[in-house]
Amino acid sequence: MPVERGQEGAAPNVRENPFVAPITRAAKLEYGLLSAAVFAAFVGALFGNRYLKKMTMKGIQRIVAAMLVAVAVGLVAGLL
Repeated sequence: MPVERGQEGAAPNVRENPFVAPITRAAKLEYGLLSAAVFAAFVGALFGNRYLKKMTMKGIQRIVAAMLVAVAVGLVAGLL
């Protein structure tokens, strides 16, 4: 951004810079989505701690493979 003569100490206009403007805006949080994600993380940690001790590595590989196939089908179908 060119600085005009006599304005060497002037700060650039933040609204004109597309890289700085989003940083200065206040963030709007979606508290419902945030609380659902936190709840799902705690439930996943609880079940993981309880049931992964009893699972074999082959069983975990099968579950991950099935979940990957489900995500792939959802992406192909346009659901995700």
